[in-house]
Amino acid sequence: MPPKRFVSILAIIALAGCMRGESPAQANARRRAEATDAMAKINDANHRLVTAFAAGQADSVAAIYTPDAHVMPPNAPEAVGTKAIRDMTAGEMAQGSWTLTLATKQLSGMDSTVIERGRYVMDFKPGPKASGMFKAAFADTGKYLVVWRAQPDGRWLIADDIYNSDLPLTPRP
Repeated sequence: MPPKRFVSILAIIALAGCMRGESPAQANARRRAEATDAMAKINDANHRLVTAFAAGQADSVAAIYTPDAHVMPPNAPEAVGTKAIRDMTAGEMAQGSWTLTLATKQLSGMDSTVIERGRYVMDFKPGPKASGMFKAAFADTGKYLVVWRAQPDGRWLIADDIYNSDLPLTPRP
């Protein structure tokens, strides 16, 4: 016999479907359609992010984040909010040209929140204003976790973004 708590959860789920006037099959079909729509919108947003990053468009990159988003890069302070994310991105872009490739490995979530787990490949070529660690070209590979939030207008924006390299840290001289 299933635990009472499990039965209660099933009853609540069944009631929620009934309150919407959906059969279980209709509810499953709706959820599949919502998941497919979310996946398409997130894939589109990732494409726009990669394209804007390559084009040096910091404003366009920052527009893919919620106003209170957190970007947590490796070996650097987090950037919180649109202005900080834009400024961090513009600072990186001023150093040279970037090529970024994202590969989603898993999307999971419910309703208005989706977590994306993936891999990235990043290549950098220094520009004339490059300084510090950006004076030399480099390539990086790593992994990321992104929390996406559905917006009232139907867009999906990044609320939290954390990524880190697969490469070992280089010792400081």
